[in-house]
Formats: sequence, structure tokens, C-alpha cells
Amino acid sequence: MLDRLIETGPVPIVVLTLDGNVAIWNRAAEQTFGWTAEEVLDKPDPTHPAEMAALSAELRDAVKRGERRVVETRLLRRDGELLDVVLTVGGLRDSGGAVRFSIGIIHDLTEFRAVQGRARVAEERARALLDSVTELAVLFLDARSRILNANRGAELLVGWTIDELRGMDLGTIIDPEWLLENARITEALCARRDGGRFWADVVLTPIHSLDGALTGSVVVLRDITRRKTDHERERQRLQQSAAVSAFAARATRELTEHAVADAAVEHVAAAMQADYAELLRPAPGAAQLEATHAFGWGRTGVPRAVPLDAPTVYAEALTTRQLIVRALTRDDFEHAPHLHDLGVNWAAVVTLRVDGQACTLGAFSRLPISESDIYPLQAIAAMTEAIAARRVAEQQLAERDRTLRMILDQMPAVIWTVDRDFRFMTTKGAGLKVHDSVPDKVAGMSLFDVTPPNGAVHDAVLRAFEGHSSSYFGDYRGRTYDNRVEPLRDVHGNIVGAMNLAFDITERRRDEEALSSSREELRRLSTRLNMMQEEERRRIAHELHDELGQRLTALRMETSLLPHKLGKRGTRAASEAIASMIELIDETIVTVRRVATELRPAILDDFGFRAALELELAALQKRSGINYSIHFLPEDLTVDREMATTLYRIVQESLTNVARHAQATEVRVGVEQHDDWIIIEIADDGRGITPAELSSSASLGLLGIRERAYSHGGVADVRAGPTGGTVVSVRLPLGGERR
Repeated sequence: MLDRLIETGPVPIVVLTLDGNVAIWNRAAEQTFGWTAEEVLDKPDPTHPAEMAALSAELRDAVKRGERRVVETRLLRRDGELLDVVLTVGGLRDSGGAVRFSIGIIHDLTEFRAVQGRARVAEERARALLDSVTELAVLFLDARSRILNANRGAELLVGWTIDELRGMDLGTIIDPEWLLENARITEALCARRDGGRFWADVVLTPIHSLDGALTGSVVVLRDITRRKTDHERERQRLQQSAAVSAFAARATRELTEHAVADAAVEHVAAAMQADYAELLRPAPGAAQLEATHAFGWGRTGVPRAVPLDAPTVYAEALTTRQLIVRALTRDDFEHAPHLHDLGVNWAAVVTLRVDGQACTLGAFSRLPISESDIYPLQAIAAMTEAIAARRVAEQQLAERDRTLRMILDQMPAVIWTVDRDFRFMTTKGAGLKVHDSVPDKVAGMSLFDVTPPNGAVHDAVLRAFEGHSSSYFGDYRGRTYDNRVEPLRDVHGNIVGAMNLAFDITERRRDEEALSSSREELRRLSTRLNMMQEEERRRIAHELHDELGQRLTALRMETSLLPHKLGKRGTRAASEAIASMIELIDETIVTVRRVATELRPAILDDFGFRAALELELAALQKRSGINYSIHFLPEDLTVDREMATTLYRIVQESLTNVARHAQATEVRVGVEQHDDWIIIEIADDGRGITPAELSSSASLGLLGIRERAYSHGGVADVRAGPTGGTVVSVRLPLGGERR
């Protein structure tokens, strides 16, 4: 029967073993705490949170002693919520009288306390007279609003003692007009004994007799002065923020600096609830400030000028570059009399730069200005300065943009950009006029609409997408362009496309081709002249050596026979004349042989290039005393007659330069064959050739060496040696065609 009563009981009933495990868990416990009986039976009671461990132990000890306890505590629900409850704990005894179990009957106080709270508001306020309630002033009134009694909180709030308050009319504390509106919660301005005033939340509750007659009332006062002050400050901050936001919205729309300055002073005055606000700028060519913008209610005038060197709040702000908040002084009124005329006593002035000039923005008030009031002034000054700087930057940017557009439009080139989808974004440049194209006409078109894919343009653009620069030559509509492609980046450095700068080099290319053709023709002519000259030298040398040499030899033989023919008939004078003629003929023969050799050594045709080269080096040593060395690789190296002639003339010219300019003591000549190339190198140990001599157009010898090498399809290099001296290196192709 007991089990049935416990199970169907209207309140949670929990039976625990003496070691704290659940033995019985009724349905009300399931509904209240969320655990089913199956989940908690034979397990520790889950409703006791950790902070109840000490209380639980104390209750178990009390049950074991046979005591019954009633406590208010908090128990844990399955969802983690803590319930306020009244817990009645007792023991269950067996037939022998021993306590075997503890039983807990739980009453949920949640609804009870809600009802209790509502009842407390509806009850008479008599309980509020507890002296422990010091933050509230509770006044008991009779039907005529006379104070019958009060609590300790009333003494602390209004300053009168309880004895002094008894019999006092409520109108002494609260405005009598407010008393006409009773039985409602409101706010009222109340008085203290010392004459001070405070704002209070007022709750007036009438008290009626059983027949409905008004017998009195209870008034509860709570000081809300700080809350009202905080609320007023919050309202003021909201007003300031709204004014600053309104200025920001207006200033960004204004097109002129004058309008922005007007907006600044108006919104400073509104945000700070100031009587007057102004913006002063340095006057041109004078040591004074002029109020160019001013706003105020009832102002009598705007200052013409304020001296910069006078001890005023303006000069203080400009000198320190800080916000100045202080009361105005006699010096301020003397040098800025308009402030005296306006009747203001406090100032907040900050400096800002507009168009590179240090200006002042100030707010002025009859009442003191606190530190909490200066935010709008600082914010609006900073925004005004930023907007002015931005306008200057925008003007400079617009001017640079116009200049850049003008440059791009007049540049004798074509500039185009494409995005990463190979679509044109812009086209600029005076070079478009050649094709009768309009700038940006191709915007949106694909690059491959005007150029084939997988070509030089495509490759260069792809390299730009990868962050690399590149160049290429291309033809378009009969014109030739030198193109430079660069990555196109956004402000964050990300590659968003490619830019191509194309210079029209059609005319230059034609001129270069014509010049190259002309040079080639001149070189061919020079080569032909060299060949003709060489042939003419060979012919003249042959005639000098064979014809003139033979005739001179015959003449000498005939002359040497003259003494025999004359015999004794010859005179001494005739013999001397004949001897002189023979000597002259011998000298002429030597000269003819030398001239013939210089024109073209016969040894070159008869014995080849190596013999001629050795003879030339021996002659150099004989003439100038310069030692020489020569090597061939391979030793049996042979070349055809034309190459032999070219190599010989190059060596001959090089040796001539060595003898004339090098101041050398030794010259080394090497002739080698590598694959299909003949390489000849002439190196000396002289003073070395200078860069100026290398670049000089007056060096016909070096020019002749290069032209001879070029005419045979080779190249010539003249340079300073690594350890001094000069090196002439020539590479000629074997079997190469003459140009």
C-alpha cells in the first residue's frame, strides 16, 4: 500500500538506501527531473549537484540519527537546470525500529516563488519597512499624504530622520503636482534636507478599507539620479554619433571644400550642443587667423581677425598641436572680442590641416565643456582633414589620369590589355590611327579574333600570366611591331591580365633592311675589290719579278762585260762609272724584288701559306727585332689559295699594327683547324689595345681585318689580352662561300 501511495504521489518522492543509491523513484520524480526509474534505480541520486555533497552527507547523518530535516536547496534536472525546492528528509524504519532507508519529499518552489513575487507586489508595503532594505525609501502615508512612518532607506536617501519625517507632508519631498497623479509608477524630481535634488523612481500604492475608502498609501522611492545621468549621457552620445554620422554622409556628398567646412562647423555645434562653432584659417600674407566659417545661435558677429602671436586658445592649440579644452580668459576676450559678445565662457579647440595650412576648429559654450563632450569635435576635425586631403589627392589623381590618358593617346605606339580570359579590356595609342581604329572599340573581343592562337602573341601573354616579361616581333595588317608584354597586376599585386606595348617599326625595319642590303653590297664590292686588287698585285708582282727582274739581270750582265770589251782603251773614269752603274742596278733589283714581295710574295703561290707566314715573321724580326713563335695544328695543315691569301693578309696587317703601335718584344702566331673551321690567333706582349682604339672608326687596319674575315664567311675579334698585350682572333669556315 505504501509503495502505491509513493508511486502515485503528486510530488516527487525519492527513497534512498543509506549509502545514497536510489531505491524508489516515483512518477512525479520522473516528470520533474527527467530521469526514468529504470535509469536511476540502484544508482547514486543524480539530482544532487557537486556543490550539495556536504549537505547530502549532513542529511544522511541526520536520517541515521532518526532526525527529520526540512531544507531549501537546489536540485539538478536531467537537462542541467537547477530547481529551487523544499526538501523534507526522514528515515524509514524496519520492524525492529532500525533506520533502513531515507525518504525525501520534494516540493518545487518555482511556481510558488513566482506567485510569491507577484503577491509581494500586491501586498501592503509594510514588509518594505525592514531596515535591511537601505536602497529603497519606503514612506507610509495617511489619507492626507502625511508621513506616518518610514524606513532606514528613507533616512539615507532624503536626509531627514524617521522622527523628523513623521507628520511631514509628502509635498516637501515630492513635487505636489505629481501627487495629483497617484497609483502609478513614474519618475519624479525629489528634494533632500540639504537642498539637493535627485531623481527617483516613485511607486505609489493606495490603501483602502474594506468599504473601499482611501485610508492611506505607501510610497516607495528609488534613487535613479545616476541612471538618469547615464541615460542622459547615452542620449548625448547617441546625438553626438548621429551628428558625426550625418556630417560624414553630408561631407562625402559635398563637391566643394567651402561646403565641407560649413557642414563641419554646423555639425560640431549640433553634436556638442555648443552655442557657437567656427573654423579659422591663416590670413594670406598676415600673422593672423580669419574665421572663414562660423555657426551659432544668436551670435552677434564673426571676427575679422585673431592675432597668431596673441596668448589665445587658438594660438595654444596651434602651438601644442593638441586639443585644448578650458575656460576662456581675459586674454581670449581681449584678442577675440566676438567671444565676449557671444557670451560664451568655455572653449574646445583642435587643429587640422586643410590645403596644407594649419587651421583651427572650435566649439564654444556658456556652460563648462567636459572631456566626454569633445569626441564630436575630434571626429569631425579628423574627417574634415581627411576629406580635404582626399579631395587634393583626387584632384592630383584626376590630373595624373588626364596626363596619362593624353600620353597614351598621343604615344606613337599601340597599347592593349587583356584579362585572364584573353579578352581585350583597353586599347590606346596614336598608333591606332594607321589602322583607322577607335580606342576601346575592341573591348570585350577575344585576342584570338585578331591573332591566331598558339603563336608568339599567345605565348607571350601566357608568360605574362605566369609573372614573366617577354618580347616578340609581329606583323599586323602589313605593319611590323616590336612588342613588349608585361603582367598586369591589381592593387594587391595579383596578376589579372597582360599588357602589350607595341611600337610600329615598319619604317625602321625597312630602313634597317635597306641599310643592311647597302652594307652587304658595299662588303661584296669591297670583297670584289680586294680580289681584283689581289689579282692585280699578283700580276704586277709577277711582271716586276719576271719581266723587270730578268731585264735588270740582263742589263747588269751586259754592264759587267763592258770593261772587257773596252780593254785597255778604257779609262779609269769609265771603269768607275761602270762600277757605279752595276751597284745601282743591284740596288734596283733588290727594290724590285722587295716591291714584288710586298705586292704579293711569290712564295705564297709557290710554297703555300705556311712558308709565306714564316717568311713574313722573319722579315718582322729582321726589321724591328721582335721575336716570334709559330705553331700549326695539325702540322701538315693546308688551305686553298683564296683562304691562304685572306689569312696571310690578316696576319700581315696584324704584324704591321704590332710593329707600329704595340711596343712588343714578342709575337705568337697560332693556326689551328677545328672541325670545319680554321682559327688563327696573333698575340703580342705589348702595351695592349685600349677601348677607345677598339671603337675608333679611324683604325683602318682593324676594319680591314674584320672585312676580310667577313668576306670569307668568318668573324674577327680584337681584344686586350688577359695578361697584357693584344689578341687578334679570326675564325674562317673551311669551304665557306665568299660573300
